[in-house]
Amino acid sequence: SVTVAQGQTVVAGQVIGEVGLSGRTQFPHLHLSVRRNGEVVDPFDPESAVTCGAPSEDTLWSDPMPWQPGGLLDLGFASAVPEYTAVKAGTADEALTTDSPAMVIFALFYGSQPGDIMRLEINGPDGTVFANDEVLERAQAMAFRAGGRRLRTEGWPAGDYTGTAQLIRSGASLDQLSAGFTLPANQ
Repeated sequence: SVTVAQGQTVVAGQVIGEVGLSGRTQFPHLHLSVRRNGEVVDPFDPESAVTCGAPSEDTLWSDPMPWQPGGLLDLGFASAVPEYTAVKAGTADEALTTDSPAMVIFALFYGSQPGDIMRLEINGPDGTVFANDEVLERAQAMAFRAGGRRLRTEGWPAGDYTGTAQLIRSGASLDQLSAGFTLPANQ
């Protein structure tokens, strides 16, 4: 996925690589390092002047780089807690029916820090089906959480359902995703 060679001069706007999944990676990404006189330079802090928590005003970017310290990548529903490999591959989401054995919501996220909260919730025609806040114990580049409720009646009520996942840090929402589906009355 690299489109340039070592030592090649590049110009602003030139494609130098593409996001890919090669080698021993867990998810598609691109590694990029900037060097000056053979030394690695942080393009967000080229003079190494940043102290904890204070972003540098002096960067190597011509335009401010959009950046988010963590967020949600995907949200879906399943009839059981899905395998992580299926969640990462984007194949875990399934169509639920009124007789699905469980109603599970799952969220794939990145950049979690210890103390973050992953909030998962499912609401249906009769109110809250499932709601849970889980305090995340460790930093993870990418992870998923899932939760839900088993079917305890003859069937899930027909109607509209909405699922929401929210990643919360220090009381503030970093990111939120919502999705919905409808269970028809005649299945």
